[in-house]
Amino acid sequence: LRQATRETTTLYVLDGDERVCVERLEGPQNIRAVVRLGERLPIYAGAGGKVLLAFLPPRAQQATLARLVLARFTDKTIRNRARLERQLRTIRRQGYATSVAERFAGASAVAAPVLGADGAVIAAVNISGPSDRFTGTRQAEYIRQVTRAALALSRAMGGGRAQP
Repeated sequence: LRQATRETTTLYVLDGDERVCVERLEGPQNIRAVVRLGERLPIYAGAGGKVLLAFLPPRAQQATLARLVLARFTDKTIRNRARLERQLRTIRRQGYATSVAERFAGASAVAAPVLGADGAVIAAVNISGPSDRFTGTRQAEYIRQVTRAALALSRAMGGGRAQP
């Protein structure tokens, strides 16, 4: 995935009400997104976190949302719970998430869920980098690449494609 996109790719898992980076491959470009292994990040800000949250079972998702304090990282961070819930429904329906400057100004990402044999979300595959490289046909290609990679990982784990 990193080779195909030349962007930083990460794998996140859910831990409590946060996501944790369990694997990363930095993109080869001079300007790139950097996430440390083991770094804990919010589940509501950024494509990888929103994918994990969107694909939780409804009761678990509602319980998580009820506990979250929607802190501001940038002026694009979603801080309205109703707006976040609408976005999570869209993410689940389309099978991927995007974000623009939600955690860091100038950074964008796309992510898709990795599903286990029972259909539960077990991870999020994420591509991130400077927002000026996540536009138009390039972003559409990144979405295609990340959803394809997530499906391959899901199948390797005995799962399949995300269902709305």
